[in-house]
Amino acid sequence: MSKSRLYGLDLFRVISVLVVFFFHSRMHLNCEYGILDSFFSMGAIFMTAFFILSGFVISYTSSADVNVIPFYKKRFIGIIPAYWGIGLLFTIYTGIGYFLLAPDRLSEFFTTSIFLIPIEFLALQSSFSTLFAYSHNSGTWFVSCLVFCYLSFPLFKTIIQDLKQKSKVVLLVVLIIILLYAPLVQYVCNTADIYTNVLFRIIEFCIGMLLANIVISKKYKDILCNWMAFTVELIILIIGVSLAKIIGVPSDYMLYSWCSLPCFMLMIVTLSGIKPNNILKSKTLAYASQISYMYFFAQFFLWEPLKIVLKYCGLDDYNIIRIITSFIGCIIIAILLHKFMEKPLKRLATNLLLNKNSVSNGTNSVNTVA
Repeated sequence: MSKSRLYGLDLFRVISVLVVFFFHSRMHLNCEYGILDSFFSMGAIFMTAFFILSGFVISYTSSADVNVIPFYKKRFIGIIPAYWGIGLLFTIYTGIGYFLLAPDRLSEFFTTSIFLIPIEFLALQSSFSTLFAYSHNSGTWFVSCLVFCYLSFPLFKTIIQDLKQKSKVVLLVVLIIILLYAPLVQYVCNTADIYTNVLFRIIEFCIGMLLANIVISKKYKDILCNWMAFTVELIILIIGVSLAKIIGVPSDYMLYSWCSLPCFMLMIVTLSGIKPNNILKSKTLAYASQISYMYFFAQFFLWEPLKIVLKYCGLDDYNIIRIITSFIGCIIIAILLHKFMEKPLKRLATNLLLNKNSVSNGTNSVNTVA
């Protein structure tokens, strides 16, 4: 398997991050996006894309024999220091908000935050689905799921690489069926929501791994790996999700896997084999992909202050102003977080955990999910 850089997946990563951003902008600022409004209202389905992409990229870039300890160190460097930094920063930020706007709840907030330190420090919050509403867990649950995915990767890698081609395809089909069936169980039986369920996110991660390990014949690559195929896949996804939303399919993000799952799989395969052009090789796209992790977290610090500013300036009634200011504001915050928090913390963790001459290839793998 070639270890060359998959330029097309940088584009997919950026598209995924932007769709999630548009989804959040609708939720927090009531932004409207015309004919794409129904599609963006279900933008959370792209979390499935992140986990499939993450499994695909990490399986594609890893060697046949995984050296477990160095592997875990690099994964730790890639996601945990920044996660801890964001958790601390957001706790301080929220505490200031309570102090200014609801001082009577400040003590309760810090008491709960202190109590949950072990859970959040170890990134175990995805094991407690009802913690979603506490502090930053509504935004960092995916980091917890990703930690479990990475912990499981060496085992999954060993199992998958020993399977024959047909067995890999059969396993892939079984996992797809599970993901399509599980939301129906949750909906019909009214069980707990599975959106943050670590088991199903691990299954998505494994699907990405299997896609990276299944050999596709040149005939099918020629059909799949081109811009026309990607355009068709994207249009099918947008139309399928939009129509389902319009006709009244319940807004359960996992319930839309019947459409999103096959489209995401095809899009990842398509873009992984597409011939890179000047746009895919551009520094702008590379940097956008690099800061995508922080672009997601930047939203923690964006919505409430922006609401206040727009209202104070009398601009909160203008949809286009809400869209532009939130988009640019998020970029600025993401760049600042990346430059002054993420990079220094990664550098510190690298110096502590790896040899000084080690090249931290793969530490940006977190960008596949954020």
